[in-house]
Amino acid sequence: FHRGNLNKNWSVSADISDLSDANYIIDLGSDYYSQADTYLYRKFGLSYASDNLDFSMFVRDFTTIGLTNENYRALPEAKLQYTTQLNDLIDLGVKSELAYFEIDELSAPNAVRFHIEPSISLPYQRAWGELLAQVSVLHTRYQQDLKNISLATTSLQEDVDRTITKSRLYGALIFEKDQSVWGKEYMLTFEPKAQ
Repeated sequence: FHRGNLNKNWSVSADISDLSDANYIIDLGSDYYSQADTYLYRKFGLSYASDNLDFSMFVRDFTTIGLTNENYRALPEAKLQYTTQLNDLIDLGVKSELAYFEIDELSAPNAVRFHIEPSISLPYQRAWGELLAQVSVLHTRYQQDLKNISLATTSLQEDVDRTITKSRLYGALIFEKDQSVWGKEYMLTFEPKAQ
């Protein structure tokens, strides 16, 4: 695993795991095979972060351990998140993601996924607690490559869209009390939250 900063805003990360024998857990006759993680993850990424903007681009791959089915790889996956304060009461934001998914299995399609999630929030924060009301619209579009799949035997479509709305109401209160226990001073904190 490696994480490094290129400058104030840019960073890189890599998490690469591999093994020479994907069946070693089966070959050893381990009783823990069914309980073990069946994938080793490989990831390389480039990220940018500032006060209002976060961007990341990753390449994610898997090494399959044992007798398990192939899994999708994200080659690449890019995410962008932007937030800004419209005025003293309202925050605007947008999250987006673009990813290309690939698999070696001929009976499954490769696909491109685009997701966008604009939101409007009314955050209210004080020393005694906070309240957040938020509304978002989530739109996701898949474009699937079905050229290797028999259209007569599948219910998959080349283009799939989904749009849903999400609302959130979150609140928290903060209660604090100075307390002496066996001659030592402590602050007791109780923070009930509801969403």
